[in-house]
Amino acid sequence: MSKAVTSKRTIDNSESCTAEEWIAARKELLAKEKNLTKQRDAINAERRQLPWVKSIRNMCSTLRAQT
Repeated sequence: MSKAVTSKRTIDNSESCTAEEWIAARKELLAKEKNLTKQRDAINAERRQLPWVKSIRNMCSTLRAQT
């Protein structure tokens, strides 16, 4: 049941399936969601490891000057 979404689903054009088909499709989607979460967590970990830049300016006055 892995199909690319091509149009917005509504009650008028939704598909019907058995409970077993729905469970199989849901497990497939859940696996994709877990993979996406792991990728996002890895990217966030990389970002947290970036070196910091020491700021010597007063951030309040810098922000006021930008507005």
